[in-house]
Amino acid sequence: MILELIQNVALLVTLAVGLQILARRFEGRPLLYGLTTGVLFGAVGIAGMMTPMRFSPGVIYDGRSIVLSLAGLFGGPIAAIPAAVLCGAYRMHLGGAGALAGVSVVIEATALGVALHRLRQRNEAWVNPMRLWLFGLLVHVIMLLLQLMIPNSGWALLRRIGPSVLVFYPLGFLLIAQIFLDGERRRKAVKALRESEERYRGMFDNNHAVMLLLDPDQGRIVDANPAACDFYGWPADRLSRRRFPRRPSPAASRRRAKAPASPSPAAPGGWSCCASPWTPASRPSTRR
Repeated sequence: MILELIQNVALLVTLAVGLQILARRFEGRPLLYGLTTGVLFGAVGIAGMMTPMRFSPGVIYDGRSIVLSLAGLFGGPIAAIPAAVLCGAYRMHLGGAGALAGVSVVIEATALGVALHRLRQRNEAWVNPMRLWLFGLLVHVIMLLLQLMIPNSGWALLRRIGPSVLVFYPLGFLLIAQIFLDGERRRKAVKALRESEERYRGMFDNNHAVMLLLDPDQGRIVDANPAACDFYGWPADRLSRRRFPRRPSPAASRRRAKAPASPSPAAPGGWSCCASPWTPASRPSTRR
């Protein structure tokens, strides 16, 4: 059982990486993203059922309960329903004495995942680590109870697989949920940074005051707004090639402060004190 769980965890980690790529590609198209995500969750669930732990002919155990509860939690009903349909159809195709119980687990895990998705929309605290572990425990307690639907072997199944399921499956759910949450937080941080950059870029470009972005360590102009280009008479790409005196290092500043006055245009430490070559006086004589 532990080997099968590890295989499903590995598939889900791969899925988490894939979803980050999909989120960037389908940004602004939530329906298409949700449906694609659902198909991927369903594919992972089917892959897990292809390499299950076999208790008896027609009675198999795999990580589909983890996969589908995650689909409901992170994809909502748009992703959870396609995933559940794919996994349920494949479990019915496999048949056997455990088919009805297996499909019931598909429905139960999906429904609970969607319910937690709704709760999370109201309060993000529902996805803290303790609540996620408790949720995983709830999903798998119900999963074990559904095994009683299997004729003649329900109690034997509970005694054999119950302890392992209750120890490892909630932990596996918690681990993968944390990976998905980290991916979500990174995407939100990148989006917020991009929006902030666009907002301040608009303020920079549309400001009527002369504004330059300077790199004092390298002694160069990084960028110039249109007002600065108009004031200096150069386009931004030419202004960005201009240099200005770099600021001295703290050590050079201390040496300069202690050194006697010198008529040389260069102070100790090699820091040039010449006038900036991009002052308005040196701009092209263009009447505007």
